[in-house]
Amino acid sequence: MSKNIKEWLESRVNVIIERQEKDIEKYTDCFNEDYDYFFRWYAEAMYKSQMEYKELCALRSIIKESGIDEIEKAIETRRYNLEHDLLECSLKCRSTSEAMNVAHVWMIEEKQDLRNMYCRFLGEIAEGKKIEG
Repeated sequence: MSKNIKEWLESRVNVIIERQEKDIEKYTDCFNEDYDYFFRWYAEAMYKSQMEYKELCALRSIIKESGIDEIEKAIETRRYNLEHDLLECSLKCRSTSEAMNVAHVWMIEEKQDLRNMYCRFLGEIAEGKKIEG
């Protein structure tokens, strides 16, 4: 029965990865055509897409190789690590590089988004387990 939850989660993660791949391809094309335009309009989106893509590809590997209990534990661990990072890190980077300071803010925002996504996944896994009994 937990196979249904696993299949659903794998499908959900694959959809998000495919969306990120399309976005990354679009941003890369823009980057290659007009870097100045890309940097002003898409640099933040590209940075966050790359972070989410990398994180979800790692999660997809776990999903393919593990049972639902191990998957749930892995997501809980990832969520915990993100929470720890967010609570422990400084909200401001004090670099002399403005680009580094901006990237730090984007990283924090994306970690918040990833944490929220993992919370949703965990809630949906718990709901699926309740339904399956």
